[in-house]
This record gives sequence, structure tokens and C-alpha cells, in this order.
Amino acid sequence: VDLAKESMERHSRIYKLEDTHYEPKVHYAEEAEVNEKLSQALIKSLEWGDKIPTGVFYQNELISPYEIRLKDKIPNYLENPPALQTISENGLPTTDVSGILDSLEV
Repeated sequence: VDLAKESMERHSRIYKLEDTHYEPKVHYAEEAEVNEKLSQALIKSLEWGDKIPTGVFYQNELISPYEIRLKDKIPNYLENPPALQTISENGLPTTDVSGILDSLEV
């Protein structure tokens, strides 16, 4: 078994999207172009088998980055993300949902 040859064959399926004519960037804020680029990205993401694409599938710089949009909605999110928030002093939830769960019992 030639492991080097086998590895080369496996990796020969991988290609970079930027080495092709693929264009992931949204240039205009028109709904038609956004939908076209999203569809194009989805189709490329499902490509698997003889060829495997890597790289940027979709890029829309016409909207602000996710972190900025999140900070606009929740100003202290980056300083106090949910993962760092204390649920309660003993680590147990402070809300009793047992009544709700009991009502869902079949």
C-alpha cells in the first residue's frame, strides 16, 4: 500500500474557489443579486465527491459584520456574553419550568 500516493489522490480532489472563476462577493444591495449569490454558495457547499471546494463561498460586505450588528442590538454582549454569565450562585437555573413541563406530559 502506497500511503503517499493514496494521500495525494485524496488531496487532488480539493481545490480553491479563488483559483476558479467563482465570485462569492455581493456587489449590489439588490435582493436578486443577494439571492443569486446565496444560491450559488449553497450549490457550491453541496459539491462533494470528485471535487471538493475550499475557500470563501459567500461574502457580503454591504452589511455590517455580525459582531457589530449584535452589539447594536445588545450593547454589552461582547463584554458579558451568555457563556460567561452566572445562572445563579450555585449554578442551578433560577426559573422553575416544572409546571410547564408537567402540562406537556402525555
